[in-house]
Amino acid sequence: MQILDRGIDGSYHADMTLQHQIGQRFIIGFDGHTLTPEFRRLLRQYKAGNVILFRENLQNAAQAKALCDDIKASVIEETGIPPFIAIDQEGGRVSRLPADMTNVAGAAELAVAGTAALVEAVTLTAAELRRIGVNFNLAPVLDVNSNPANPVIGTRSFGATPDLVAELGAAAVAAWERAGILCCGKHFPGHGDTSVDSHLELPCVDKTRAELEAVELLPFRRAIACGIPALMSAHILFPQVEPSRVPATMSKIIITSMLREQLGFKGLVLSDAMEMNAIKHYYGTPTGCIEAIRAGVDIVLVCHDTALMEASLVAVAETYTNGGFDNTAFDASTERIVQYKKKYA
Repeated sequence: MQILDRGIDGSYHADMTLQHQIGQRFIIGFDGHTLTPEFRRLLRQYKAGNVILFRENLQNAAQAKALCDDIKASVIEETGIPPFIAIDQEGGRVSRLPADMTNVAGAAELAVAGTAALVEAVTLTAAELRRIGVNFNLAPVLDVNSNPANPVIGTRSFGATPDLVAELGAAAVAAWERAGILCCGKHFPGHGDTSVDSHLELPCVDKTRAELEAVELLPFRRAIACGIPALMSAHILFPQVEPSRVPATMSKIIITSMLREQLGFKGLVLSDAMEMNAIKHYYGTPTGCIEAIRAGVDIVLVCHDTALMEASLVAVAETYTNGGFDNTAFDASTERIVQYKKKYA
């Protein structure tokens, strides 16, 4: 196992402890405009390696830059490895940047404006993220908005046809890569044909693999072919693909067999937030984190509840210690995270 050396001089050493490895597998969050004592305790005790920011964390550009500088310095001090500092800056109705920074239009509006407008929006957003120190944007949305009753995707999608979403998704991925910001397509294998919001309930998409190939999977296949560095899983049941009726995030069939082996994805796999009711109410957040990692997810997100963050970190450590993970796969995932940090963080 190689990790970035203390002092972030680009050198490596091979003494990553188990707790350091587990800390790399999480993205956590905090309330407020400065790092809280509870966050600093989790960082010190559990070596949490990555952070997500929301609108409530950011007052203005100057404060955002100071906060990101503090996050980076604090995480490096405790772990020796720069953090991913993530944000959901999709544009439109999912925008996190403060009012004195550029919040671009959403995917549906950019789709109408055309590819050139989309690329310009990505370029502007990337410049704003670099300005404050964010290195990981959880966008673009690659879901096909095929269900008019969908309460959560809608205008976050580029459109209702898979070809259009695939084309614009690929353009966005290329633009993010040129800009040097790690991007993450979501929500694999597709959240577009649901009538339930996974923040609130556990959706089910009762489609065959062939039906998924015709619509949902097309934009993800195109993004993978374009070299997208990260994808986020969906908290959705796909009973005709995963007969054990666990959501995609917790399914080895979907994450490892389908995404890794069949679609050939080599990048980072992130979970959607594990405090969403689709996981929290039906499985429990700590159990969901364990099963997501077993399924092949590299990084799990526990963003808001400090008690759930700590319980999840502890549960993953106990599971590893008790032999509950494939150690080779666990080490390979940690190494993959570190290699992407070497490039982007």
